[in-house]
Amino acid sequence: MAWLMMAALILVTANEVAIPLDFVLRPLAIALIPSIVIGLLVSTLGQLRVPAAAGLSILVLTPALWPAIVALAAVELATWWLQRRPRLARGYSVGRFTLVATLVVAMVSTIRLAPLVTDYLPAAYGSAGSSGPPIYLVLVDGYPRLDSLAQIGIDNTDFVAELDARGFDHYPTATSSHQWTHLTLQALMAGDPEGIPDDPGSRDEGRTIRASLQLPSGYVAIDPPVGHVVMRGGAQVSAGGINDFEIGLIGASMVGALAPQAVAPLIADGLRFHFERSLELMVASSSRHTFVHVLPPHPPFIYADGISACWPRCSIFDVTARGLEISKSEWAEQMGVQLRAVNAMLLEAVDKILTERRDAVIVLFSDHGGRMGLPGDEVHHSFLAARTPGNARLFDNDPHPHAVLRVISEAYP
Repeated sequence: MAWLMMAALILVTANEVAIPLDFVLRPLAIALIPSIVIGLLVSTLGQLRVPAAAGLSILVLTPALWPAIVALAAVELATWWLQRRPRLARGYSVGRFTLVATLVVAMVSTIRLAPLVTDYLPAAYGSAGSSGPPIYLVLVDGYPRLDSLAQIGIDNTDFVAELDARGFDHYPTATSSHQWTHLTLQALMAGDPEGIPDDPGSRDEGRTIRASLQLPSGYVAIDPPVGHVVMRGGAQVSAGGINDFEIGLIGASMVGALAPQAVAPLIADGLRFHFERSLELMVASSSRHTFVHVLPPHPPFIYADGISACWPRCSIFDVTARGLEISKSEWAEQMGVQLRAVNAMLLEAVDKILTERRDAVIVLFSDHGGRMGLPGDEVHHSFLAARTPGNARLFDNDPHPHAVLRVISEAYP
């Protein structure tokens, strides 16, 4: 009963966000551990053990749902009262309502999630071709443009100089039509931002957008730890580590309510592992076409001060200083530290690729600016640097993230 209640809550939560189905599997498995503990604790309570297990499960996983515990307790107490009056009870046992209600919620939630199975069915959206140099498209989430960083006292010219020494062209006026990652990716798949509003949209709209995030056949996608921007279909690789759905469950749980600062370092470790493993998978990829989406330098500042102290009261992935409840100077300082670490690892990965594949095409681009609260349109000032052998300054006429896939496909058919 304890596991069934936790599973039902996890499935209900999964229906409230846009995520791939496999994001649900690990939480369902991990829920077995507290469920066993709860089961042992209530095993001596006789006929009350089923509602007690359900109530404790709700309290552990989602304490904010305490009114549901009160409602279940009221129903079960009424059942117990009826049992003491044989003419009214009619064989109705304590715990049956809780069991049936939980089963219904779990089954309905599962049915609602079932269409996500199509994520894993092959559905080619064009072909990437099978000859030519290896191509690596690397989306570094929320990487600010050089001039934007300069406005907050961060000199990132050394990184650009290192890229230049490796044959990259830097595009200092790169801009994104959108300030939201899923919309930039939608435009990237379409090759054009036309008709895609710069509005985050509703949950259902987010699901619809994620359904369009399918790379051409031939691409290997190394997924980010953020569910609503994970690619669909095709060859996908996960770096492991923790993801945003799991972080949300932890934040809403008793652990998040009572000891967030104890678990925050573990979350930061999981996100660092995901980033570093993603780069390792990119280097090791044997595909001619590789698309990798990494979260840093986007907050949280996992290579600086870690998870913001305001979590779980605030979003762990909030990008603004105000949202993270820090000053702009603190934001700038932490971004500077984060960038130094991210830059070093990106350069190391690039060097490893070029050691084995000197003709490699590598595009480093961001989906939007840093949202640093600067005057002007900084949020749309994205980063773009590309190594395009045989096609110098390839993006001069179209230095935008939505053009990356289209322009590369045309230049290297």
